[in-house]
Amino acid sequence: MIYGYNGCDHLEPVLEALLAAGNRVDPHPQVTGPFRPSQGGMYCPLIDAIDFAVIADIPRVPDVAFDPDDDAVFCHSCWLPIYGGENLRRSREAWERATGKPFQPNTDR
Repeated sequence: MIYGYNGCDHLEPVLEALLAAGNRVDPHPQVTGPFRPSQGGMYCPLIDAIDFAVIADIPRVPDVAFDPDDDAVFCHSCWLPIYGGENLRRSREAWERATGKPFQPNTDR
């Protein structure tokens, strides 16, 4: 079980290495663990960009993709992504452009 989420255990070494290297999970007012729900399933948002050099030598299963261009690590088996801070920044900016409103985390959960 990965941080209280019964899903993609093979991503645990990736997340642990990133956190040990100083990255942090983007805080949420109602979620305490690193994984949170969304309309598309669980995901893990990090504050800083993913340092792919830190995780380059971690053994992984074939379903796990490291995507530096998207600042993400994604499991094609369980559909669980770890998003780096640059990915989240781009997503939030796109949401703000589309809605004309500042980004606010959904606190209705």
